[in-house]
Amino acid sequence: MNKLTMISVSEEIAGLHYWDCAPKDVEFLKNSHRHMFHIILKIQVKHDDREIEFFQLKKWLKGVCSEIFSDTEPVRKSCEMFADDILTKAVIIYGKNRIYNCEVLEDNENGAIVNLTPEE
Repeated sequence: MNKLTMISVSEEIAGLHYWDCAPKDVEFLKNSHRHMFHIILKIQVKHDDREIEFFQLKKWLKGVCSEIFSDTEPVRKSCEMFADDILTKAVIIYGKNRIYNCEVLEDNENGAIVNLTPEE
């Protein structure tokens, strides 16, 4: 059997964003609006003896979220874009030879999940 082990950390941060291409029936989304964004980052590890330390990864994620999300200036990004930004930065730190998963939820209700897998 193949075994896949991933670690998981989460962060919560307030942010403003908008969607300037919103359809007419949800055009209120074109305006800046606030959410509590809930982020869950999962990274594949190669062994069971804490290859990547939870506390260090969580601290790193908190710093990245502070750079990406703004509670003072609205950002023109979707949950998918936020997740992609986080994963792009994670790959730089932890390498391309892993599976990654990032979930970004608005108010812990709706959101996006982005997966990255190594190229073969």
